[in-house]
Amino acid sequence: MKYLILTLLPAVLLICLTLIFAPDGNIKNDWFRFLGGFHPLITHFPIALILFIPILEIAGLFKANINTKPVIDILIKVALLASIAAPLLGWSLAWGDGFSGDMVTAHMWAGVLVPLSCGLMLLAHKSNQMFMYFITMVVSVLLVSWTGFLGGQLAHGKTHLTAHMPDSLRNVLGIEKPIVVALDDPNTFFGGRIAPVLAARCVTCHGPDKIKGKLRLDSFAFLNAGGANGAVITPGNSTTSEIHRRITLPTFHDDFMPAEGNPAMSAEEIELIALWIDQGATLDIAAEAMAGAPVIDISGLPLEVIIPDYDPVGAETDRAELASAVAEIQAKFPYILNYVSRNTGDLDFNATMMRDKFGDTEFALFKPVLSRIIRADFTATSITDASEELLLGLTKIDNLRLNETQLSDQTVAKLSSLKTLRSLNIRNVNVSAATKNKLATIEKLYTN
Repeated sequence: MKYLILTLLPAVLLICLTLIFAPDGNIKNDWFRFLGGFHPLITHFPIALILFIPILEIAGLFKANINTKPVIDILIKVALLASIAAPLLGWSLAWGDGFSGDMVTAHMWAGVLVPLSCGLMLLAHKSNQMFMYFITMVVSVLLVSWTGFLGGQLAHGKTHLTAHMPDSLRNVLGIEKPIVVALDDPNTFFGGRIAPVLAARCVTCHGPDKIKGKLRLDSFAFLNAGGANGAVITPGNSTTSEIHRRITLPTFHDDFMPAEGNPAMSAEEIELIALWIDQGATLDIAAEAMAGAPVIDISGLPLEVIIPDYDPVGAETDRAELASAVAEIQAKFPYILNYVSRNTGDLDFNATMMRDKFGDTEFALFKPVLSRIIRADFTATSITDASEELLLGLTKIDNLRLNETQLSDQTVAKLSSLKTLRSLNIRNVNVSAATKNKLATIEKLYTN
């Protein structure tokens, strides 16, 4: 019983640690980050030792005069110790350095289950329960292999094993090449020029699977929202923008990005990002708007873009309640209202092309679909305070552009009640300093 407790207690404690103190995306003190730095070093010990155990067992089958039991006993014990240290240091890395995300969680859980299976394997080996020993050995090998695979994906991206696979082998295995697409509208400077660079250089650590410092860079909305330490872009000023500071630091600096041994951005990529920020860092800058901007050959970048599988049944279900209203509006106002993607009922609204011909009367016709609009652009339209109630009906809005409209300070101030709003553009709108200050206090709301 005592031996059972000594063998399995550390694994149980690791599981409890992962449950109670799961990484939350916030960067902690330097001790956690320092200790976590040893995780990549230690993690190779349990991998090598556990994978070597079945090799010794197979060798023993062909050499009947060799007693492998004492050696395997030592290997399992050392593997158990290493498999306890590795996830503990991995937890320190994730907890201290501000990592979060589904893949981080999956990697951690696979890692903390390895010492549990190792402990059971050691107990079975000690008590000569060969069937249980064989089962736990196989489970340990599978777990440590899966953990290592997830670790490779975290460090190098989901396609790290297939990114450079020869076409001949791809054809044999039926593996398609990664699809390169723009993360946002390719006709904009951000979608066509900036997003591909971020996807290639930053999304491995700041994407949907692995989120460092609560910062995601896989879309304009996430970039605008910033991270655990606030905004990373100061529109109009690249020199005070945190993202520009990070990518221009010396490579040996602790804050240098891209981190974790990834290659630094080229001078052209840095210049491209700086130009976009200095021009206001908005989505409405045309792809070819900046003469002389560096041209990056995105075909040579290691882009990894995850495209959700098309789910027509799910999309139809999500759109069921508003499909007829959307169709009716699209018939009256072509090109203004569109679904954000093929898998959702969420909507994108853009009335800027109608300019002053789009006012309160026209906007009122969109009332049936307001609750599903997540991006809306009213720039240079003639809407007024009469549309206040409609604007407050945008309960799912993330990005709202009201540039050059006739809205008053009173209406703009009330927009602070929109809980999902993360980006608000109000250039050339008569807004008081008090209202601007009020909006500035809203967490994760970028106002320009």
